[in-house]
Amino acid sequence: MPVAIQDAYRPGLELDTAAGIDYRGLTVGRVAIAPLAQLIFSERTSDSGANSASPVATGYQRLMLSPGVELHLHPVKLYADAEFPVWQNFTGNQLAASVLFKLSLSVMF
Repeated sequence: MPVAIQDAYRPGLELDTAAGIDYRGLTVGRVAIAPLAQLIFSERTSDSGANSASPVATGYQRLMLSPGVELHLHPVKLYADAEFPVWQNFTGNQLAASVLFKLSLSVMF
């Protein structure tokens, strides 16, 4: 849900849901390795407002398959995945990436 509106521009609402599975139990030395797979669904409504750049070319629905891996060496955790579109429905004429990559590094204390 957008938290800020500026100059009569309101971003669309977005809903992201994910379902996945992972396998815990692999280790190499002190590093715990968890391969995972997710199915991610996203829906975003069109932008609105008097200063919206193009309300007829914003918004989408998409379903992505996302294989990934999580590495954990206490206190550091590294997460990486790639999100591949399985189905996409964009409103209007929009550019979309053929794959999305995510990398996250965290430290627990």
